Amino acid sequence: LKKIGLIRTKLIILIYRIPEKSPFWKFHNLHLSTFLLSAFDGINCLTQKTANDLITILSVNNQIKYIPWCTDEKFFFNKNKSDSKFFFSSGKTNRDYTTLIKSIKQLPDKKFLLIGHFPEKEPIKSLNNLTIINSADNQTDTAITYECLKKHYSESIAVCIPLHGDPNDTCGFTEMLEAMSMGKAILMTRSGCLDIDIEKNEIGYYVNPKDPLDWVKKINYLANNPQKAKLMGQNGRKLIKEVYNVTSYEKRTQNFLNKISQQS
Repeated sequence: LKKIGLIRTKLIILIYRIPEKSPFWKFHNLHLSTFLLSAFDGINCLTQKTANDLITILSVNNQIKYIPWCTDEKFFFNKNKSDSKFFFSSGKTNRDYTTLIKSIKQLPDKKFLLIGHFPEKEPIKSLNNLTIINSADNQTDTAITYECLKKHYSESIAVCIPLHGDPNDTCGFTEMLEAMSMGKAILMTRSGCLDIDIEKNEIGYYVNPKDPLDWVKKINYLANNPQKAKLMGQNGRKLIKEVYNVTSYEKRTQNFLNKISQQS
C-alpha cells in the first residue's frame, strides 16, 4: 500500500539479515524484496553487515541504520554469591547442540545444564553430567521463568553458545548479551556477523565450528582458570553498562525515529 501510494504513514522495519535468494515463484521473503524494501522510510538493522548489504542492494544509506541491540542490565544482574556449578547454554534457533553434546561426552567430570530443542533424546539420557530442559514444544523463553533463567546464569561457570558456522548468522545475540549482563564468560562458535568480538573485548573465547575437541579444550581451560573466567565476566558486564544497555539503545532508537519523522 505504501509503495503504490495508498497510505502515507511512515514505515520502519527491523531486519536481522539479508535472506537467501530463492525463485520468485516460491513467494519466499517477498516482504524483503528490493521492490518492497524501497518503500520503507527507515530500515533498522541488527548488524553493520546487514546495513552495508542493504546499502549496496538499495543504493541508498540515509534511511538505513545499524542500531546495536541491548539487554536490561538492571534485570539481568548477578546477585547470587554461590559457587559456580556448571556450564550453561540456553537457546533454540540455529543451535549446534550435536557438536556441544559430543564434547560433553568427553568431559565426564564437568557438569552442564542446557535449555533448548533436542530431537535425539536417547544419547542425552545416558549422560550423567548433563541436565536438560527441553523446549521442543515451547519457545525457549516460555520453557522456564526469567527468574529461573537468571538463577541458571548466575550459577554457571561460563555460557556456551554453539552455532553452525554460518557467516551471515545473527543467532545467539540475545544469549550473548544476557551472559555479559550477568557477568559470565562466553564460549561461542566462531560464526555469524555480530558486531561484538568476544576475544577482542576479552569476554570469552571462540570455538571452531563443528569441532567438539575445541569445545573440550576451551571448557577445560575456563574450568581450570576460574579467575580468568571471572575477569571475562567483568569485562562483559562493563561493556553492557557502557554500550549495550537500555538507555543507550533508547537514545539511538529515538534519534533514528526523529530523523525519519523529519524527512519530507
